[in-house]
Amino acid sequence: MSLRRIALMATVATTAMMAGSSVLAQDTSSSLRGVVVDTAGRAVGNLTVTITHVPTGTTKTITADASGRFSARGLLVGGPYVVKLADGSEYTAKSIEDINLALGTTESVSLIVGAAEAIEEIVVTGSAGQGGIKTGAGRDFGQTTIESTPSISRDFVSVLETDSKILVDYSVPRGPALSIAGQNFRFNSVTIDGVAQNDNFGLSMNASATQRTPISIDAIGAINVNIAPFDVTYGNFLGGNINIVTKSGSNEFHGSVYGFHTNDSLTGNTSKDTNLAIGEFDETTFGATLGGPIFEDKLFFFLNYEKFSTTRPANTQTIDNIFGVSQADVDRAVDIFNNEYGFDPGNFAATDKDTDEKVLLKLDWNINDDHRASATYQLADGDVIFDDFPELAILNSGRYNINERMNSYSFQVYSDWSDNLSTELKLGYKDVENRQVSIDSSTPDFVIFTANGGTIAGGGDRFRHNNTLDNKSRIFRFKADYAAGDHLFTAGVEQEHNSVRNVFLPFSRGQVAFYSLDDFESRTIGHLLIGGAN
Repeated sequence: MSLRRIALMATVATTAMMAGSSVLAQDTSSSLRGVVVDTAGRAVGNLTVTITHVPTGTTKTITADASGRFSARGLLVGGPYVVKLADGSEYTAKSIEDINLALGTTESVSLIVGAAEAIEEIVVTGSAGQGGIKTGAGRDFGQTTIESTPSISRDFVSVLETDSKILVDYSVPRGPALSIAGQNFRFNSVTIDGVAQNDNFGLSMNASATQRTPISIDAIGAINVNIAPFDVTYGNFLGGNINIVTKSGSNEFHGSVYGFHTNDSLTGNTSKDTNLAIGEFDETTFGATLGGPIFEDKLFFFLNYEKFSTTRPANTQTIDNIFGVSQADVDRAVDIFNNEYGFDPGNFAATDKDTDEKVLLKLDWNINDDHRASATYQLADGDVIFDDFPELAILNSGRYNINERMNSYSFQVYSDWSDNLSTELKLGYKDVENRQVSIDSSTPDFVIFTANGGTIAGGGDRFRHNNTLDNKSRIFRFKADYAAGDHLFTAGVEQEHNSVRNVFLPFSRGQVAFYSLDDFESRTIGHLLIGGAN
């Protein structure tokens, strides 16, 4: 099954909108807008301004228009940036330093100049968030905020839940479920370096294409969340767009090595009188980052590797919390499986070793002062154990592993063709292989009813006898911005092509139901209908 979306975009923005938080749905850059004025506040036009990204030495040279306005788009997120008059000007001004640009926002600055022979002391202002019309509610999370937010799960949703408009529910299976502005979790969209990493099939409740977060929090440079925007360039979501850009290298080498460990002895296992059934487990995370120059001022790299492993309990509660089933019932059922049917169904209280690996490689290329490009490769490979019926006593053979492998590629080119015209070209590809495999894939699904109205299940999971799910996405985007006086004209085209391959053949190895443990032992098969037994 394949789905193709093609969108044409065209809009006109006033100067007020340009100074606000004008964020594209998959924007991976920032913008800067400024005005050149004299000490009396009068506009000074036709002066040349340079904008320099200090860590990489990237420089843009722009000539202000007759009204003293200048703007730059497609800039690297973060900073610091320095804005100053170009060398050789008949005017002089102190440079504006330590400017940091947030993801997708337009920063506003004022450059105050004076005649070279008259200027003695100039107060220069560089300010962020001066207001203006916004395209909707949203929230920016910079690198400082991300690094200072505690996250036991090391998932970016821990950062998002600091916003009152975003609800994270950790209690749901296949979660955590992420609701933005009260919308259903399936109405969100997640993009990483411009590539949509959503669950195209809609089974997961978390905010991405994989069961665990597809990216290490140590690889994230900035996050922007858009909520109900009113801009023609937004699309493909109703709740919120979670836009993530990854870190980049610079002219200096920088890196980190980290590790985390926890186990059941470091975790509380009761809440008042309720046993949380934490069970025995060990979890370990280790990883490293490294970034720096390949060719100074020209080509940079950033690399991240992270591995997670856990011996987590396969079930999330004790047998005492299962309605109508006692430990004696489970012990008898396991004994019958072994002695009468000749296979070990596993225990209710079992553990499983899960692993998860993440790799990210990003290259940034300053082609020249007017063009820059970036390319990102991302890998997420892991497995998670599940059972679909937590209210039943599922023996370990009746559970299943979700094994997922995601490869993602992104390539982007930002170009300034003149002081007024800039373009952005984006190509993206995502490939997710999902295999849901029963712990025991060779036996039928066994359902056994107990005398007290409970249910014990073992054997191959009924829905994973034959189950394959692959999905691929291809993304193309071209956007052009033209600044003319007080207006910004935007036009472009965006295409997203999704294809899904799904094999779902439940009960292909059969299902047998028994009305009691005595019937199970004597091989007296009953008849199971949806909703109960007859």
